[in-house]
Amino acid sequence: MRATLQKRLRMQLRAAAACVLAVALGATCSGAPSTVGSPQNAFGVYKIGGDEAFPPFEYVAESGAYQGFNVDLMNAIGIELGIQIELIPMPWSHIREALEAGEICAIQGMKRTPARESQFVFSDGYLESAMAIFVRTTEYGITGLDDLVGRIVSVQRADAGHEKLAALGGIELLTMPSQEAALVSVVAGGADAYVGNRLAGIHMAQKRGLAEYVKITGDSIDPAPYAMAFRKTDSELASLFNEGIAKVRSSGTYDKIHAKWFGRPIDEGVLGLDRARIRLLLTASALILAGAVLIIAWNFSLRRLVAAKTTEIAQVNALNHQILESSCDGIAAVDSELSFIWANGTAMRLMDWKQGSVVGVNLSDTLLAPLVYRTPLRRIASEEADAIRCDVELNIGDEPRIYSVSLMPLMPQASSVQSGVLLSFSDVTALRHSEQAASTGLLMSALARSVSGVASAIRNPLLSIREYLGQLPDRCDQPEFIDEVCRFVPSQVDRVNAAIGDLAFFAKPRSPEPEAFDLAACVGEVLARAGDEADSRGIIIRADLADVKAFADKAQVTDAVYRVISNAIACSRHRSEVEVHLRIANEAFAEIEVCGYIPDLGTQWERIERGEQSRMDAAAELFFSARPGDSALSMAVAYRILKLNGGLLAADATHEGACVKMTIPRLRLG
Repeated sequence: MRATLQKRLRMQLRAAAACVLAVALGATCSGAPSTVGSPQNAFGVYKIGGDEAFPPFEYVAESGAYQGFNVDLMNAIGIELGIQIELIPMPWSHIREALEAGEICAIQGMKRTPARESQFVFSDGYLESAMAIFVRTTEYGITGLDDLVGRIVSVQRADAGHEKLAALGGIELLTMPSQEAALVSVVAGGADAYVGNRLAGIHMAQKRGLAEYVKITGDSIDPAPYAMAFRKTDSELASLFNEGIAKVRSSGTYDKIHAKWFGRPIDEGVLGLDRARIRLLLTASALILAGAVLIIAWNFSLRRLVAAKTTEIAQVNALNHQILESSCDGIAAVDSELSFIWANGTAMRLMDWKQGSVVGVNLSDTLLAPLVYRTPLRRIASEEADAIRCDVELNIGDEPRIYSVSLMPLMPQASSVQSGVLLSFSDVTALRHSEQAASTGLLMSALARSVSGVASAIRNPLLSIREYLGQLPDRCDQPEFIDEVCRFVPSQVDRVNAAIGDLAFFAKPRSPEPEAFDLAACVGEVLARAGDEADSRGIIIRADLADVKAFADKAQVTDAVYRVISNAIACSRHRSEVEVHLRIANEAFAEIEVCGYIPDLGTQWERIERGEQSRMDAAAELFFSARPGDSALSMAVAYRILKLNGGLLAADATHEGACVKMTIPRLRLG
C-alpha cells in the first residue's frame, strides 16, 4: 500500500514538473522540442482536439465542462506518461483542418478506416466502434443500408457515416453539425433515418429522453477500431501515446473509465466463457422445463380450442355463403382456363343457367361468352392485366341487355396456387337507358333555349349591316365611316357564317374519321387556345390530365372540347376558376369533366331544392345559354359531335355552378 502511494506521488511530481516546464517554454506540440531527453517530455503541452458534441465520447456539458469517455482516457494517459495534455473541443468539421494547420497535435478519438489510414497515423485501438441506423419506432420500411436509397438520412458533417453514405450514392444526405442534432432531426420528422456511432446514439437517446421514439434497425455497420489520429509525420508521437494507452489498460484505469460511460466490459477470458456457458446451460434447462409444462397444459386445452375454432369457422363460412347468395349482383369465379369454380344464385339467374351446377363449365359455353373477346378476361386470368370495370351488351333473354361487369384477379392464397378471375356483374339496362334519356333531354332542353339565340345570331348582324348600308349614300365621303364599315361588315358576316355553319353541321354533320391520338395533348392544346379568353375575364383554369389515348375523330373531339371549355369560361363569374379533369372512366371510355362557377346561383339552387326545377334543366340553363358572339348552338353541336364519335355529353348543376362530363372512346368496341 505504501509503495503504491509513493509511486502515485512520483507520477504527480513528474506531471507537475512537466506543467511548469510547459508554462516556462510556452510551447505546443507543434513548437520547438524541449531539451529534456526522455520521449515523454519531447514536447511541452500536448494540445489534443476533440468533438464538442459527441456524447458519451466527448462533449461540452451544460456546465461548460468538457467531459466524456475520451476526455477521461486522455487525462489518464497524461497521468501515466507524466505529461501535460490540453484538450481543445471544437466542431468535428473543423478538426482535420486544425490538425493539418498544427493547431493541435492529435485527434483524441477517430474511427480507423482504410480511407483514413492513408491520411493519418493511428494509435493502437482502444475501443471497438461501429455505426448503426436509428429510425423512428413507427418506421418498418428500413432494415439495412439498401433501404436508405431514395430516403432522407441525417449524418454528422465529415463523420464516418457521412463518408460511408456519400460513397454509396442515391441517398439524400442531411448534414448536421453534431450527432445529437442528427438524431433529433429523425424524431422531429426532418429525416427518415440517422446513421452514426452506435454507442453515442444510444447515450444521446437516453440522455434526451428519446429512447421511446427511436430504435436501432439492421446490423452494425463497419465495426472498426477507435483510436487516436496523428499527422503522417508524427509516428514517434503515436508510439508515445501507444505506450500511455497500454499503461492505462494494465493499471485497470481503462476498465473503470469504460464502466463509467458504457457499463463494465465483457470478460473475454476462459473464466468468462465458462460462466457464459453455465448461464446458457441453466437458461436452456429452465426453458426446456417451462416448455414441457406448457406443452402439457397446451395439450389439454388444444382439443377445446380446435373444437371452438372449427365451430367458429363453420359459422363464418355459413355467414359468408349467406351474404354472397343475398347479393343483388351476380358473383362468380373462373380458373385460369375460364372454367367456373363457383357462382352464386344471382349469377345463375342473370346468365339464365338452368342445367344444374355450373362448376366445371367453361365460360365460353354460357351466355357470358362475349366477355372472352370483348374484355381482357384472359389477360387478367394470366395476371397480365389489372382489374377493370366496363359495360358489356349481352344477348340474355328476349332482348339485348347491358351489364356492368367487374373483372378482378383472384387473390393469391398461401394454401393454393390456383389463379383465375372473380366476376361481378349486374343488369344496368334501365339505368343506362335512363342516362341516355337524360342526355337526350339535356340536348332538347338546350335546343329549346337555343332557338331564339340562333335567330338573334343571324338577324342582329343582318340588321346592323342594313343600317350601315342605309347610311352609306349620305356618308360615303367620310373616310372614318368607310373604315368602320370595312371593319364591321366582315365581322358580322363571320358571325352569320359561324351560326349557319353550326346549323349546317347540326342538321347534317360530317361523318367522323376515327384515329388513335393522345387525348391529354389534345386537351392541353385546347387549354392553350382558350388561355386568352380566361385571362380577359380573370379566370384561372386548373387542369388535372391523365395520360389517355383516344380513338375518335381528333379534329371533331378537339372542336367539341373547345366549345365546352370556352362556354364554361364565358358563363363563369369573373375572377373565379374553371376546373378541367381528364381521367380513365373504364376500359372503353375516357372522361373529361369541366366545372364552371356561375354567379348568383343561390336563388336557382333554392328552386332545385324545392323541386320546382330539375338539376339537369338548371345545368342546361346555366351552361347551355348563348354567350356574346356565340351562335347559341355551340353546346348542342358539341353534344352532336361526341354522339357521332360514340361518346356522350351530360351536365349537372352543383351548389356553385354546373359540371359537364364528356365521355370519349378509348378503343374500338366489339
